[in-house]
Amino acid sequence: MKARAWMGAVAMATLAGAAITVAPVAAGPWPTFSLDEALDLAAVEVPDGVGVVVHTDFPAEAPLVIDGVSYHSLTLDITPEGSVVTRNAVARETASSPASDECDDPTFKPLGIKWKAERIPVLWRLDLRSIPDYLERAKTRETIRSAHRVWPQSQTMCSDDDKNELRYNYVGHTGKNPKFDHTNIVDFGPLGNGALGQNYTWYRGTEIVEVDLRLNNAYLWTNVESVNRYQVKNVTTHELGHQVGLDDLGDPHGGLTMYAVIDKGETSKVTLGFGDLKGAWAVSP
Repeated sequence: MKARAWMGAVAMATLAGAAITVAPVAAGPWPTFSLDEALDLAAVEVPDGVGVVVHTDFPAEAPLVIDGVSYHSLTLDITPEGSVVTRNAVARETASSPASDECDDPTFKPLGIKWKAERIPVLWRLDLRSIPDYLERAKTRETIRSAHRVWPQSQTMCSDDDKNELRYNYVGHTGKNPKFDHTNIVDFGPLGNGALGQNYTWYRGTEIVEVDLRLNNAYLWTNVESVNRYQVKNVTTHELGHQVGLDDLGDPHGGLTMYAVIDKGETSKVTLGFGDLKGAWAVSP
């Protein structure tokens, strides 16, 4: 049986003989949101009996500023009871220690909700018509499919033998938008507040039951490395970490895929770091 590390401000455990660190809850206070504000940010309806964790990631060039604080990501939980909990808010520290090395940093932050084995593989669809005209559709589809292989295959530059049980199966085109409709979708579309990407993790109890992902079509995207645009695979791989069951990390964890700050031209998130690998293993069904 796998050891699970879920609770506590800082929890230490041993997984596969290696010490891992569950990220502590950051010192507050975090911004709070009313239900109407949260629903406006999420731009979805939440049916009775279902909750949704909305991860909103903002580009490094345009963080969300609230009360003078610049946030690179927000994690809001709109619960089945209709309340709103700010689970996480990552602000980049300007005087932090140097960024971690991806193969030496064992930190991860679990959401506390996870997939059940009977829902694996996750069947997902892509709205091909939503892909911006300047991106070649077939290439973009393959780029997004390749991002879906990173977490299940534990693609990494580090030495690691741990394998998780999550699997994705691409099942074709859809015209649906992010909402709770028993279809796991990826699309491009508008997002408010200058968000770069938004992931919706729908849940009942502690079980993930659906996931949706949108990339903001207001930004310029690319499937080509060394281009000063947002890399489709880089951002998608990070967002899929939320679907795996992991939350964002702040400084000094810049070497990890789940680091919240996303820059133009960046490709560092397309391979998993030590903490990403351990996190995926810990929340694996």
